[in-house]
Amino acid sequence: MSEFKTALKAYDLDVALALDRSDPCLVIDVAHNESGQLVPSLQRVIEQVDKYFHDSHAPTFTATKLYVIGQWNLTTTELQGEALPEVESIKKRTDSVKKWAEATAKICNLLEQMGNLEELTWISGLPFTSVVFEKLPTTLKKLVIDVGEPVRLEQDGDVLHKSFITQNELKPLKEQVKLKELRLFRVRDSVQSIVWETVFRNTSEGSMRVLDVQMAAAPIVRSERWKKAKDVAGLTVPTESANSMEYKGKDGKGVLHYSIGTGEYLDDFCIRKARIASGLDEATPLPLWCLKLDGFVIDYLPFQHELSSIVLLACGDNCIDSGLRAPKTSRAPHNKWSRAVNNAVSHCLIQWPNWTGIFDDHGDQRSRLGAVVSQEMALSTPAAEFSPSPIAPLTKETLDMKAMDEALTDPMQSDYFLGSPILKSSAAQTPLGATSNKSERGSDVPTPTLGSLTAYSPISVSTDTNVVVVDGANDALSPTSTLGSFEHITPSKSIDEALDMATNGPDAPATDKNSTPKTSSTFAHKVRRSYDWLTRSST
Repeated sequence: MSEFKTALKAYDLDVALALDRSDPCLVIDVAHNESGQLVPSLQRVIEQVDKYFHDSHAPTFTATKLYVIGQWNLTTTELQGEALPEVESIKKRTDSVKKWAEATAKICNLLEQMGNLEELTWISGLPFTSVVFEKLPTTLKKLVIDVGEPVRLEQDGDVLHKSFITQNELKPLKEQVKLKELRLFRVRDSVQSIVWETVFRNTSEGSMRVLDVQMAAAPIVRSERWKKAKDVAGLTVPTESANSMEYKGKDGKGVLHYSIGTGEYLDDFCIRKARIASGLDEATPLPLWCLKLDGFVIDYLPFQHELSSIVLLACGDNCIDSGLRAPKTSRAPHNKWSRAVNNAVSHCLIQWPNWTGIFDDHGDQRSRLGAVVSQEMALSTPAAEFSPSPIAPLTKETLDMKAMDEALTDPMQSDYFLGSPILKSSAAQTPLGATSNKSERGSDVPTPTLGSLTAYSPISVSTDTNVVVVDGANDALSPTSTLGSFEHITPSKSIDEALDMATNGPDAPATDKNSTPKTSSTFAHKVRRSYDWLTRSST
């Protein structure tokens, strides 16, 4: 399965672990023994690490992957009293912090011996702490960590105060410049400044593939016009000509301005500050392909420039659409999703829980037939059914074929055939056929009515920061796959002869242009339709 089809799905620890079992991989389960029975966690960690050291016949381990999994189990001596509620509340723990530190130190001893380590996954009741960074090589290719467990506990009578890993403690993350995959789960406070600088500093070949950030809590917003993730069925964006300030953050800190609500905000200002801190040139695109978010308020500002090269944006159940617009790019699109849209140009796939759209380099959504569709259609494309497409080369032939393909698909809207002012005027007076709004999502999810899809402009907020919104780069023509070959059509042939040859081959007898061939190709149909339209227009 390709990385992009995999990225369409939420991260699953069990699936990832099953896929890695066949590779050189070490697993430390802090909760269970070999028989699957629950055991005291500290004792279990010591036993497993000692066993790995005993079984090693080399000064360093050959394993390239390490998993730390399982919930932290308490012993009876770690609890005060027996009438306590479920262990989901860590109230009344006495020496847990000391035991956490001892277990973490044992795992760090193991990390020191893993000279070939490339991937670390730490999703466990044993908290991930900053001391682990000190033992990690700065050449990791994959880092998946859950930062939702408290790293410090302070008892105050019957009240237990919990504190979590801080932004400063996560700063060593910026030294990981070779990451292909970075996932942070159950993030308590905004760490966007650290995350985005880590992405900008990335120097891995082919750029970072996946950035996945999931907040521990969903945003709380005042605007009833913004869409919750489950209600998104198409993008409702502000007009491109709107000049009003629509920045919703607070000083580039990655959080919503207090006048709007509370929670994490995909902060364009924060991303730009991270670019400056990393020293990356303004003309260099963000070295990232796939962005997965949960618990974020998302609008269009970051996608005007900083995130304009994104190939996949996946928004989780706790995200809020506050005016998202598909990114545009002046660079050649990667065409990763073109197979899902009949080989039309594809630049970015945007996925919400109940809706998926594929967009070209101009920010227009494409249907499964490859046609541009209006946002009001709420068209959802089942992209998961298709394999990602190879990248089309940027050549004169592919550029010419893109223009011809658009002309053949809809000659009345294309400048390819409408070269003269007379034909343009004639086409402008011809009404266009209505487009069906039937959903093509291929699922049981009903298509929302148009009444619930009214476009809006996010509210303007006056903040104490002066943010200049940079317009997106000018669009340029991009390559696409060809639908046929022109090798049989020469300038010396008539249109009718060319149509016959495209339909039936070079040895077929001439065909009346008003007759319908028994067999025809898609290309021949498009050429004949364009020729017939031109004939009618000229008369």
